[in-house]
Amino acid sequence: SFFVKRHELADGSTYVGGYERGKANGQGRRSWPNGDIYEGNFKDGVMEGYGVLTWHDGSGFEGDWEGGKRHGRGDYKTPEGDHYSGMWKDDKRHGKGKQIESGGDMYQGEWVNDLREGKGTYKSADGDSYTGLWRADKMNGHGTYTWADGGQVRRLLSLIRVFSPRRLTPIHARAAHRCG
Repeated sequence: SFFVKRHELADGSTYVGGYERGKANGQGRRSWPNGDIYEGNFKDGVMEGYGVLTWHDGSGFEGDWEGGKRHGRGDYKTPEGDHYSGMWKDDKRHGKGKQIESGGDMYQGEWVNDLREGKGTYKSADGDSYTGLWRADKMNGHGTYTWADGGQVRRLLSLIRVFSPRRLTPIHARAAHRCG
């Protein structure tokens, strides 16, 4: 049967919410001793469906969860001002998304396994931009690189690797918390 319960877990975290078959199910809130808090849906003890996880450092994710991992559409923000909005798979950016860095750099396009891969546009804070193909987080293939002063190079192939922008800030490396 389903009921609301307050439950202290072995890792020191506290869960308050729907409880069924001995596990967190339905709407609930879990707080960890380090200050991390998740509010949202649970299924069989793990984050599942829509929810918001706020890390103790002020970073946060709001969006879809599957099996305790960010999966589907979601927004991630850091206290420094970095922001990613787009698709996730297994806790990594995957699919279409847009990342804006606190320093002003921006990438919008395709991601695979947390790396820029496929078609995308990068704009640096100083005004340079690149629109074209990416592979393994680097400009690679057909595209156009435009400098802030208006100069352009089109259809770069291997030369594009020379102009590869800095790697965008990795998204929160911590594994998602598990409910037990």
